[in-house]
Amino acid sequence: MQFVDSGFPSPNTAGAGGGYQANNSNMHSPAPPQNQIPSYFSVFAPENSHQSLVEKSKMVYTITRRNITVLFASVRPWDEFFDRHAFCYPAGLSDVLGRLSRNGNYFYSNYLILSLLCSILVLLQNLNFLVCMLICAMLTMFVRSRGAALQAAAAAAAADGEVAPSGGSAPIFVLFKKEWSASQCYVVIVVFGLLSFYICGGSSIMFWLLLTTFGVSSIHMVLRRPSEHSDFQNHNNSNNNNMLYQYA
Repeated sequence: MQFVDSGFPSPNTAGAGGGYQANNSNMHSPAPPQNQIPSYFSVFAPENSHQSLVEKSKMVYTITRRNITVLFASVRPWDEFFDRHAFCYPAGLSDVLGRLSRNGNYFYSNYLILSLLCSILVLLQNLNFLVCMLICAMLTMFVRSRGAALQAAAAAAAADGEVAPSGGSAPIFVLFKKEWSASQCYVVIVVFGLLSFYICGGSSIMFWLLLTTFGVSSIHMVLRRPSEHSDFQNHNNSNNNNMLYQYA
């Protein structure tokens, strides 16, 4: 009578068994927490209210640079992305939905970069609109930064028993011998933004932004045959995302 091994390696088994044990332990052991990338909302956090507009701009630049680094680290090879032999018409509606799901997850970073490039091209062709929107964004950052600083000063004055204006009634700055509160500044920014949007043809620009951003990527998702590694990679991406959410 001959006994057949069950095939499960013992803890002391070397070679392939040891590799299986190491892989199995790595599979079940949680990954170490990674350094979280700060979001853009941290720029307007109360602890950063004392920083100037230049310092906040540096923070935005640093966050953007780190996000771009992480984005390019997960980019698929472009020759695989534009493989002309992998393009074919879908078989039906179910095939279209499957391609949208699988290609969207597998080539997520590639689609994001492609959308950013298309958006940049559209905005460069409409510099007036781009400059006006940047002015609105910078003015909003300035007003929020000044408002947070004034609220901190009002809280400190209240702790000392002094009375100081707070909220939207506190003057942000003085222009032409007139004090401008935060509420008044926001009204001016909104009016300026709406007028700029109308004069520069913002509706047409937004249409082309949406068309180039989602249209080009959607056409590629539908016409490209999913990669054979997409299912395995999508499963790993979902596990990594769950792990990141766990440590977030």
